Amino acid sequence: MRQLVVGTLASFSLLASPAASADILDIAIQVIKPELAKAKTVMICAIGGKSVLECAKDEGKAELANEPRVQDVLEAYGYANRSEWSKLVAKVGVTAACTAFDIPAKDIVCDEYAKYVVKYGAKIIEAHAAVAQDVGSAVAGFVKDGAALLTCAVGFSCPSSEADPKRYVVTMPDGVKYSLRKFNLDWMWSSCYATRIEEGVSARISNPWLFKRMVASPGTRRAKSMVLDEDALGSTCIVQIEAEQGFDYYERLQGIYARGWDPFAAQMNPKWRDMIFAATAETLSTPAALFLKSSDNWMKLRTVVVAQDKWDIPLLKTVYQQEVAECIRAVELPAAAVAMWSSNATETGDSTQLEGVPAVQWVGKIRDWCSRDYLPALISKIDARVQARAKAIAGGCAKRPDGGLSCPTSGGSDALGQCNLAYSGRDGACSAYAPRVGMGVAILPGPASPPVSTPGRTVVIPRGLPAPSPQQPPATSPPPPAVLPKTRPTIPSQRSSGGG
Repeated sequence: MRQLVVGTLASFSLLASPAASADILDIAIQVIKPELAKAKTVMICAIGGKSVLECAKDEGKAELANEPRVQDVLEAYGYANRSEWSKLVAKVGVTAACTAFDIPAKDIVCDEYAKYVVKYGAKIIEAHAAVAQDVGSAVAGFVKDGAALLTCAVGFSCPSSEADPKRYVVTMPDGVKYSLRKFNLDWMWSSCYATRIEEGVSARISNPWLFKRMVASPGTRRAKSMVLDEDALGSTCIVQIEAEQGFDYYERLQGIYARGWDPFAAQMNPKWRDMIFAATAETLSTPAALFLKSSDNWMKLRTVVVAQDKWDIPLLKTVYQQEVAECIRAVELPAAAVAMWSSNATETGDSTQLEGVPAVQWVGKIRDWCSRDYLPALISKIDARVQARAKAIAGGCAKRPDGGLSCPTSGGSDALGQCNLAYSGRDGACSAYAPRVGMGVAILPGPASPPVSTPGRTVVIPRGLPAPSPQQPPATSPPPPAVLPKTRPTIPSQRSSGGG
């Protein structure tokens, strides 16, 4: 039986049956961000060769050019369309790739997924005897011959045949009698239920419509007939039984065996459904745990590193857009299958818990986590640094050519402390100087002299003029010397007087 499950898994024809007939672009949109269905025409245009920006403008949806996940969808589409399976798995994760896309047997990229399917294939086979016994007790009871061969279904007049106790006679309304084989639940369970584990897990994650049809009771029918369609669990077994009975087309349309199986399906289908719920949760446990770990690391560590490295560079809006896009690729996309599974929890009636969280709550945790939780935390840390730098400058710090600040160490200001807070993690971004006061006026530092290192900081000694000692006031300058005239004084002439 293990070989049968592995062989079925290897083909992946059942694994991705919803995807096989669906548009690859639609699948990529559902895996990455279902809300982008509105952008499908833009993406079809971009696939044709134009840029996303050109197509978005042509469609009158220019805002979609800034939606980072449009490009993610196009990348996933391209990988799937070109059968580049390893790149597709690297892009969306092994679980999403192997449950949503039609990956052929030639490329063994789904081993991680396969191991869970094989494991649950073995579990479901081991449990089949107990399931058969429960179903048999609830519906009709056992024939006590050591095998799980049950009497006919409720509602039929079907006493055991005298010739063969494993058969019974069904009398139809028109009086025609049929000698039919009784249902062997062991065989039905192992042949028609256990072999559809991988299909059930895939449908539970990505195709709730198919999953509900698989577990429906009475089983789903082909249009205007009583014939079980291929979605109904047990349908292939019923077809095989009818073939062994030699039923013609008219007899098959009456759905004799199909109607006889309905009461058993009402008991068996819920048990299979619950096993699929458990198998799917275990399959998704790895990407769910990875999301919790990754989101925690991004919140506690990445915000700190990015805020340290990029808070003071220009165009912060671009930084934010790049960070959200990178966060989506690293945190949200690997858990895309978990989000899809969660979004269908209510519709499928799945109350399974994963990592202690109910199935229905996971979609709210994963989708848009980067823009809803991570980005505000990053902005908060960056804003704290921006505000600290503003306080440092207001407290007297001066900008340095290298981008750091030179801050005073006196005057009752915490400017240097605010600078260290703003530039936390960057050695040497904050330097300090001790202002010197002369003539009642603080002398600001001139060109920086070689720094003097002290523990924990660098002190820059200013080159201002030395202030005079306060004990010796400056001497009064003497008055300037008198300036003598440069003209000569007049000397009176002396003449002799004439005598008499």
